[in-house]
Amino acid sequence: MHPYLTRSIDSASPQKKILVVSDNSLVRLGMANLLREQSRFTICKESNSPDEGLADVKSCNPDLVLLSMSLKNGLGLEYITRMKQANPLQRMLVTSSYDDALYAGLALNAGACGYMSKSAPADEILYGLCELAEGRMFVSPAIAQNMLCDVARVNSSASPNPLRALTQREFEVFELIGRGEPTRRIARKLDVSIHTVETYRERIRTKLGITSSADLSFRAIVWVLLN
Repeated sequence: MHPYLTRSIDSASPQKKILVVSDNSLVRLGMANLLREQSRFTICKESNSPDEGLADVKSCNPDLVLLSMSLKNGLGLEYITRMKQANPLQRMLVTSSYDDALYAGLALNAGACGYMSKSAPADEILYGLCELAEGRMFVSPAIAQNMLCDVARVNSSASPNPLRALTQREFEVFELIGRGEPTRRIARKLDVSIHTVETYRERIRTKLGITSSADLSFRAIVWVLLN
């Protein structure tokens, strides 16, 4: 058993509908067979292309999406966002050949709730799905370690506790960014204008010494995962 599976899976939890999306028929079949052995999950559909996956998200209304990043026609961050927008309540676990920590952070910010390597063992994939089913986020241990190393490198040249420089409202915006909330939704949650949220984002970037929106999203996501 994979070391991450140190707790038992509660088979009494409500069954979750899963949409499996992959253009690789063998991968798709393997994932489907793995899930059919678990009483907690039921497969509502298997999709073999980005367009089909997007249509199936709208039609079968899954609780979870197990998504392969090697789809034909290119599956990028925009497509993850489109799937999330089509069904905001779904929780998406992305498996990818990209082990890059920054890409993982951007995928999470685009709408995924979990990210792991395609080479991860089957029980780790099941663990990740169970974490998502229970409302938590999940990142493969190796990728999470890379994220920690990246943050450590950034903080090595920064002040000891750079987040202390943020005001309470700036910190609230920072946390919501890390939870994958888009600017418009942050504005609604905080009952402020979109322009005000953008101003907060710029102030946060300045105080933390961050040069791009992508780096801001990455730092915020890592903070949420760690806390």
